[in-house]
Amino acid sequence: MSDLKIQNLRRTFGSVVALEDMSFEVHQGEFFCLLGPSSSGKTTTLRSIAGLENLDKGEVHFAGQNVTDAPVQGRGMSMIFQTFALYPHLSVEANFAHPLRRSGTSSSEIKKRVGEVAELLRVTHTLKRKPTTLSGGEQQRVAIARSLCMEPKILLFDEPTSALDPEMINEVLEVMVDLASEGMTMIVVSHEMGFARQVADRVIFMDEGQIVEQNEPEEFFDNPKNERTKLFLSQILTCLLYTSPSPRDATLSRMPSSA
Repeated sequence: MSDLKIQNLRRTFGSVVALEDMSFEVHQGEFFCLLGPSSSGKTTTLRSIAGLENLDKGEVHFAGQNVTDAPVQGRGMSMIFQTFALYPHLSVEANFAHPLRRSGTSSSEIKKRVGEVAELLRVTHTLKRKPTTLSGGEQQRVAIARSLCMEPKILLFDEPTSALDPEMINEVLEVMVDLASEGMTMIVVSHEMGFARQVADRVIFMDEGQIVEQNEPEEFFDNPKNERTKLFLSQILTCLLYTSPSPRDATLSRMPSSA
């Protein structure tokens, strides 16, 4: 049985159809990538799974339960945004503790979780600092750590590297690789094609709010079936040919391929 089952999601904004008949399953421990052009419905899909959108139609099932109308905090999921979504006036430690206190977690448990997660994400040295004093890569690692403090079963990443300078991208991608190796279930919207190819277990390509193609990454990138997918990948390749190598290329080349 799948951990997460998405059934026939439809979401409209006025006359604009953002999602149409969106259905897929994500299994426990799977690294699942959503790819596609801008405005193809990727972020809306994540937000719908997280309970941040009012769906016109469809259901979200998790761990055998219908969570379509469940509150955000009661879904067992956590979402990491492009822009970190940290409280700038609070210390990193207070950012970690805030959602835990709101959920009624005891002070001793908060201290335990904050310490463990900060060590895991290598951000212990930032705990007393304000987010605004950190680099973009550190802020995104802090945002991921804050989500982990809530002990989610699924992490949802919405283009977690898009707001980062090129030299900061590696440190966030490396954290995600570490989480994947630990068996964390993740659904990731990303424009990092090399990362998706090497780390994902499965890839979905979306366009105009619908699933165009779904496959394992090697087959998806090497042998796309749909003409729209072929066009998208050819355009991405053309862009890469005109882009000079960045510091993250070396790290991506060393990343282990998914088994």
